[in-house]
Amino acid sequence: MPRTMFKARRAHLLCSTGLVAAGIALCAPSIALAQTTGDNTNTIETVVVTGSRLGVTSAYDAPTPVTLISADDIKMSGTSNIESLLNQTPQFVGATNGGPSSNTQQANGGSGGAYINLRGLGEVRSLVLVNGRRFTINGTNDTTDLNTIPTALIDRTEIVTGGSSAVYGSDAIAGVINFVMKQDFSGAEVDAHTNFDSDTGTPTYSLDLTVGANFDHDRGNVAVSMDYLNRGGIEQAQVPYAVNPLSETCVTPSSYSKTLPGTANGASAAGCAASGGRMGFTAGGSSSTPDGQFLTAFTGSDATLTGLETAAGLAGLGNNSFTFNDAGTTARLSNNPTDLYNLTATNFMQIPQERWMLNSFAHYDIAPWITAYAEMHFSNNTVDVQLTPSNLGGQSILVNTDNPYLSPAMDAVLVRLDQLETGTTSITEGSKTFTTTPNDGLAILKMNRRFVELGDRVDSVNRVAWRFAGGFKGDVGSVSDDYLKDMSYDIYYDYARTVDTNFLTGVGSRSAIQNAILSQGGNPPVCDVFGAAMTTACVAAVGITDSYTTKAEQAGAVATIKGTAFDVPDGPVLFDLGGEWRFNSAQYIPDPYLASGEPTGFNGSLPTKGDESVREVFGEVRVPVISGVPLIRKCTVNAAFRNSS
Repeated sequence: MPRTMFKARRAHLLCSTGLVAAGIALCAPSIALAQTTGDNTNTIETVVVTGSRLGVTSAYDAPTPVTLISADDIKMSGTSNIESLLNQTPQFVGATNGGPSSNTQQANGGSGGAYINLRGLGEVRSLVLVNGRRFTINGTNDTTDLNTIPTALIDRTEIVTGGSSAVYGSDAIAGVINFVMKQDFSGAEVDAHTNFDSDTGTPTYSLDLTVGANFDHDRGNVAVSMDYLNRGGIEQAQVPYAVNPLSETCVTPSSYSKTLPGTANGASAAGCAASGGRMGFTAGGSSSTPDGQFLTAFTGSDATLTGLETAAGLAGLGNNSFTFNDAGTTARLSNNPTDLYNLTATNFMQIPQERWMLNSFAHYDIAPWITAYAEMHFSNNTVDVQLTPSNLGGQSILVNTDNPYLSPAMDAVLVRLDQLETGTTSITEGSKTFTTTPNDGLAILKMNRRFVELGDRVDSVNRVAWRFAGGFKGDVGSVSDDYLKDMSYDIYYDYARTVDTNFLTGVGSRSAIQNAILSQGGNPPVCDVFGAAMTTACVAAVGITDSYTTKAEQAGAVATIKGTAFDVPDGPVLFDLGGEWRFNSAQYIPDPYLASGEPTGFNGSLPTKGDESVREVFGEVRVPVISGVPLIRKCTVNAAFRNSS
């Protein structure tokens, strides 16, 4: 249904020298106030600043504070990915998993993309523009990957936080970041970088080549930029301070360390001091281990079962877990945190990346009142997201009560568990469901096991993006000397398409693992999951490779007209009026394994697709209310609206 958004901006009441300076600091860096010609006269230039579609000729006219990052800032930082520099500004919240630092750091399932997250409100509420226009999108969230931004062509970056939805649309609720590209670039520029991190010496190579030229007596300009980036990966195990996952807890004074794990004394944080301990660190980790940690499904009390557990070396098991030695020949009670598995050692602190990118910007003055312009983008970005080996965590499994890989004492425990079952129990693993009944030769265990034999989980992501924008703009003069003066227009169409292809390795099939644990046709089970004893044949039986593809498209057309509506005693009343049509579509295509929930270590998900189309009318007005009076240099009221359907 139609919705209308109104935004009334704050009036600028600059009532002292200090406030005037603050206003200039907020707005002046991205505004050219004047240019001096050879005859020493001043020519006032109107510039559009992010946060408004209306031009300004004075810092006091800017409706919202703008943070500026210049081309020199980017060059001095030595960064090849713009999000590394953005993360150093307070407006951006660092995050993994779709946050602005997921391009270099990861959490489980990190995409290797780089997204803006203004004020922590999420990337879907933060809009990315290039030259004031929408850029490429990817994924089902229709967000912009900053890997597609041509760093070498950036002239300045303007950042506006706070609601900008009335000016740009509902996806600008948290704010807008606008990358303004160099105009009229002429000549050639080569920029080559080699960076090494201090901990591991891992290199990052980048090469940017930009060429441009004016033509037809400077009526037109074409600029083309090629970018190549090759960045090595850094595992956490390579960096001493990142090797161990740490949890804050109360430790014994003798084991306390500022950086290393100590020994927990059992007290809570509130009671730590009273117990004589100190708040420190203990080693964290996962109970899904290569040797496996197992629990019995029976939660009641049975003297016979307790006796059999004691005979198998599991005295006092109760509801606790048990594990095995590496060979799987001896069972014992789990000893956590000693037995916990280090989840972080093989994860990347810096994700390896290879990127090719080509961008082109062109414009041509057809006549004094019309300029044609076009923008083109292509990028191919490949990253390998590496995670700790996959696992089954707490899932119920069925085990033969005469399992040949277990001791007779452990088999006796399984026989008793089978006898204690009640009714029919169904267990679903992946695409298959298995059932068991009392005394059928199958017992239920809950398994936490890390399948290190399958290797590290790797999500190899290839992201290919295309984008084109083209349009016409110009100044059409004035209708009269009294109203509708200094009119200008801008009409353009843009289209973007992104295809993500993900290949997942180091993955096991849930149903295949359950099948391989059971005896088939009287033969021993293919897999021994008790201890770190999975054979090559077992790995071949349960290992799979998954893939999925995500496609996203965006098309849009925008037409605006703006100028001076009329004059009031304190200055001109400026207005902007326009319309926008936008169409977004996305499609997620998983392979059959992912669609049925088979993979270990990656979430299963069904295929999905959808699209949305929006038609909007928007406008903006700036009215000078007071100027040149004591204590108030200038007071301007700004208002904007947008109606969407």
